[in-house]
Amino acid sequence: LPEPVPPHFTGLIGRHEFSLDLNQQKLIVNEPLELKLIISGPGALEKLDPPTIIKHDGFEEFESTGDLKISDAENATKTFEYTYLAKQN
Repeated sequence: LPEPVPPHFTGLIGRHEFSLDLNQQKLIVNEPLELKLIISGPGALEKLDPPTIIKHDGFEEFESTGDLKISDAENATKTFEYTYLAKQN
């Protein structure tokens, strides 16, 4: 681990692939936005908490979910699903 450990350090070490999918490009007020973040690679993905994707007063965030699939000792995939509600234009 890096010393001192930076506050933004997630614990992931090595090369990882990230993919972010969303269900729409434009929103209106009170319309939900669903996001799916997929992280693949080596390391302790089971210890990775859901990263913050949107931090804005115009969105209300609901509880996110996480699913871990381990392929082998060297490779795993963790999928986070987020739901936000647009509160303002």
